[in-house]
Amino acid sequence: MLNFAKVFIFRHFSTSSDNGKLHPWFVTGLSDAESCFNISISKSSKKSKLGWVVQARFIIELHKKDLALLREVQSFFGGIGTITTTAKVARFSIVGLNDIINFVLPHFSNFPLQSEKLIDFELWRACVLIMANKGHLTLEGLKQIFSLKSALCSAIMDYQKL
Repeated sequence: MLNFAKVFIFRHFSTSSDNGKLHPWFVTGLSDAESCFNISISKSSKKSKLGWVVQARFIIELHKKDLALLREVQSFFGGIGTITTTAKVARFSIVGLNDIINFVLPHFSNFPLQSEKLIDFELWRACVLIMANKGHLTLEGLKQIFSLKSALCSAIMDYQKL
């Protein structure tokens, strides 16, 4: 028979640090399983003189029943980002470049991903750093981001073939 007191204690100690926040390694593990490092490139003649808008996103999607956990993740990252829900899915997204640079990159540098997703993160990080240096506003930088995004998509396709 399952002892619920032991399960509660195990969950508490496996997800929380001493200060009541989620443990950083728990956030990394959750991200290994449920996150996406996304680069969006869209055509826009109004917002960019090159005609392209580049946006980086860090996303964690869970079943809507785990909405409270996503709120804890949002709190872990200093309250930044947004949480949206549909009938079945809850999504936590960090989109702001400064938030990504100040919160997401340092977290995964200090508590690195352990799965193949580390490759995705490194490609995504390279795009973010180009954007941080305003490289996405130049033709050369935009070409680099297109190339990195292509490699990111190839890494995902190769992994899905396994």
